[in-house]
Amino acid sequence: GGGGMGVRQHGQYTSSGQQRGIQSYGNKDMRPGDWMCMFCKAHNYRDKVVCFKCKGPNVAQMLQEHGIFIDVAKFRAGDWLCISCKAHNYASKHSCYKCSAAKPQSENTGKIEGAAESLLRQLSAITGVSPQIAQVLSSSSRKLPENFRPGDWICPGCNGHNYHSKTFCFRCNLAKPANAEENALKLSGGKPPGFRQGDWMCSSCNAHNYASKSVCYKCGASKEEPLPGPSAPPPGHQQYKNDAKSSVQPPASSAPSSSSSSSSSPLSSPVLTVKEDTRAAGEAAADFIIDEADKAIAATGRFTIAFSGGSLPKIVGEALKSKGVENTNKWFIFFTDERCVALDDEESNFKNVGQHVLQPLKIPKENVVHIDGEQYGDAAKAAKLYEESVHKFFEQSTCPVFDLILLGMGPDGHTCSLFPEHKLLDEAKSTVAAITDSPKPPSSRITFTFPVLNAAKAVAFVCCGGGKSGSLKAVIEGEEGSEKQLPAGMVKNKRIFWYVDDAAAAELSKKKA
Repeated sequence: GGGGMGVRQHGQYTSSGQQRGIQSYGNKDMRPGDWMCMFCKAHNYRDKVVCFKCKGPNVAQMLQEHGIFIDVAKFRAGDWLCISCKAHNYASKHSCYKCSAAKPQSENTGKIEGAAESLLRQLSAITGVSPQIAQVLSSSSRKLPENFRPGDWICPGCNGHNYHSKTFCFRCNLAKPANAEENALKLSGGKPPGFRQGDWMCSSCNAHNYASKSVCYKCGASKEEPLPGPSAPPPGHQQYKNDAKSSVQPPASSAPSSSSSSSSSPLSSPVLTVKEDTRAAGEAAADFIIDEADKAIAATGRFTIAFSGGSLPKIVGEALKSKGVENTNKWFIFFTDERCVALDDEESNFKNVGQHVLQPLKIPKENVVHIDGEQYGDAAKAAKLYEESVHKFFEQSTCPVFDLILLGMGPDGHTCSLFPEHKLLDEAKSTVAAITDSPKPPSSRITFTFPVLNAAKAVAFVCCGGGKSGSLKAVIEGEEGSEKQLPAGMVKNKRIFWYVDDAAAAELSKKKA
């Protein structure tokens, strides 16, 4: 039929054709007697005396044993208990809403502590310090909120978390203190929030610089020590080296050339992780995704990730679901490519990702930016609209920079909808392009181009199955005398990771130490 394709930032995650929202975080799995840990927010079954995850106590039960019945889920840092009637008062209250008793003087000292520690400390002030409370308070370490970003600050009056743009506390209207950054450093163990391996502190102005910086972004001072090599892979991942099982050492000819990259930064060798089967490869990839998400959220408050289709969403999605991923409400999902089909079509990448990733991880529908394939017919218009939508999200007209792009590879070596010897392999201007002559049906598709793949902070390939072993060997090790490079091997990102199973790696050279 006629009509053009549009772009929507949300939609249904089922094939029923009805637009549905995804259930938000809540207590839908909570049963009578279950409890939520105030320290790590873990859901504990009713038979648990201490939290299974962090070994913290059941604070609500401790309060009830002393005749204090409040909803601990609503107790925030800075809130206080009335000594007279034991009512829960918000931080902004200077007298008890219930009995009008004055706020205890001990709650006006500007302490920086978590809600659980604050509640237990106040309980001990009302009932006396018990050995259990004393042990918890002595072992508890206050940490910054998970979404704390560089420049944010904690209010000394009510412990409220304020974004860097705030000069007055959003909760109690107290002015931002001059030592706000110093307080944040104390809470984060002497290092700024979001500090990762390889990052460094400027000796001149004490500013936090990322590992990629050779001079301080704030004062221009040079880094005193040599720049580190490529970022170390997460635990369980291995760089190319002489190892008989987990990795293969590629010949020097397979090292990517910096001249072919869209980035001026030097390229590093890909990181190859070989696992015994598809499930294990998916779990290794999921660990890497979670690590990248944690880093991005700590640094910017969000995680932008683009998914390709094929077998990847199922392999990765099942592994992510089994690991109980947190903060998925801060994940923003995009698509590397899409077929020009309806959203509920079996060929739709949107349906594929929705079934295996969006639904299981409870991604908010407003966090999804995808190509609307319900009205197909004009691939070029759809590509343009999707490109505009992506640039609008990133608030820039230049090439967007994703935190992570997940790619698969077909038996022919194609990735996204970039096929061998196709003219789109040379596309360097557009970030999203239309293809109407795909050698693999359906013929009409929308795809990211190499500039987007090369600009991302990291790219991860998930490649499983014996049918891909030949292409994997060609991409990783290169074919001597071959003038034709496979699309998957043309990705020239600074950080490329491969997660493959034994079947896909069957033709790779195994060089023992």
